[in-house]
Amino acid sequence: MVLAIVALLVALPNAQTTNPRAVAEAAMMKVDRDFNQAAADRDMTRFLSFVAENAAFDSSAGRGREAVRKPWATFFEPAGPTIRWSPTRAEFDTGSTAPEK
Repeated sequence: MVLAIVALLVALPNAQTTNPRAVAEAAMMKVDRDFNQAAADRDMTRFLSFVAENAAFDSSAGRGREAVRKPWATFFEPAGPTIRWSPTRAEFDTGSTAPEK
């Protein structure tokens, strides 16, 4: 998610001639695909780079990247189980209650 925000901030200045919502949603899709690729490559360091510093994937392990690393470590072992996903949709919510135009 940290990279999603960075990607969004990089993309927004270029969004002046395009739909900012579409740009943000495309950036989120790219980051999610990159997150999946890190898991597919069994690259724990890159995988954790997508995880927020206060994330909790397993609340019993606590919060933070190291807390995420422990329960997920088996997925990054050479003969470990695999995890894959393919994002199909991203939605950007401005937080506004005003109807879209």
